[in-house]
Amino acid sequence: MIEKPTKEELDRVIAAAGLPADEWIAALLSGIRSLLLKSPKRYRGYGPYWWLIKKMFVEAGDLEFGEELDAQWVEALDYGEAKYNLAAAFAYEDARFETMNIMEPVHVMVEDGDPIEFVSADEEMETR
Repeated sequence: MIEKPTKEELDRVIAAAGLPADEWIAALLSGIRSLLLKSPKRYRGYGPYWWLIKKMFVEAGDLEFGEELDAQWVEALDYGEAKYNLAAAFAYEDARFETMNIMEPVHVMVEDGDPIEFVSADEEMETR
């Protein structure tokens, strides 16, 4: 189970990149885009944070991965700043990768001490 990271924890993730935040965001989104074009189901590794990434693509006018969003998860996980949203998604995906659960669609989040099961089910990505 994972809990939503604090902004302070995410600041450390961003700082580790060694780039200004705007350059880091652009580079990471480009990398994510390339990866997903080759292996669409890798979106599952981001769990519910996928919706924040997809929202960033949609807002940039990039509809390659569709435009439908899960508003409930966007609202629940949104930090209000792109750098934190992307850092949280990156950290989550990295942890899933390390445990070899990158393609597993089931995720368990913790909210107010209670576990909440999330299943990655973006129909637009699944049909790719």
